[in-house]
Amino acid sequence: MEDAAKYADEISIMHEGRCVLTGTPREIFSDYEMLNKYRLEVPRIVKFQKRIEQLIGQPLSKICLTEEELAEEIARVLKERDLS
Repeated sequence: MEDAAKYADEISIMHEGRCVLTGTPREIFSDYEMLNKYRLEVPRIVKFQKRIEQLIGQPLSKICLTEEELAEEIARVLKERDLS
């Protein structure tokens, strides 16, 4: 899942010989219920993002697929809070 998040343009989820879900990594890893249904995990960075969102008490504006994206989003949120 880590490599799919970083390198894939599109992901297809197969189950019992048929395609059950197709989309960009951001779309796929945003659908926790569907992934859970097929016993698939989100990348570690997405799990870490959810913990951060709980700590700061608000969701980030997008699912981050790399450490760099997550750092930029956290910095953006903290800057917005300082300006408020």
